[in-house]
Amino acid sequence: MFNSSRCLKKYQDKINLLIIKNNTDNIKYTINPSEQIQRLAVKRNGYAIRYIKNPSFEIQKEAINYDPYSIVLIKNPSIKIQLEAVKKTGFVVKHIKNPPIEVQEEAIRNNPSVIKYMDSPSLSLIELALSINLNLTEEIPISHLPNPQQYYLKLKYGF
Repeated sequence: MFNSSRCLKKYQDKINLLIIKNNTDNIKYTINPSEQIQRLAVKRNGYAIRYIKNPSFEIQKEAINYDPYSIVLIKNPSIKIQLEAVKKTGFVVKHIKNPPIEVQEEAIRNNPSVIKYMDSPSLSLIELALSINLNLTEEIPISHLPNPQQYYLKLKYGF
């Protein structure tokens, strides 16, 4: 028996493939792109994720693999996706809105210099950065910390 919806889906995928083949941004013109078409688009250009409605975790991860900075185009990225991005480059944490502590910690582990771009880093984040690179004392802001914590850092690390 002839299954028209399956046949239509098969041709729709072929048409969608032709649409994105030369320019991945053309995914915005596709109709219900399959996961395979979405994956192909973000593998070639992670920024194409901006045109995909409700991308799956796997598609988001593929975009991050292409370029961690594509996280700015993902609406409400999960903590796992945020972690994937900062594992690639810690500096991407600057572009994550209100990153959770575990994402901030991973960003610092990746590159401790990123702490200077964090808003009001906690004492534990400061100590993590200094445990990796003690030369950061001049770059880390501590004025937002309570006086006892500032005093502690000055005694321990020579701020």
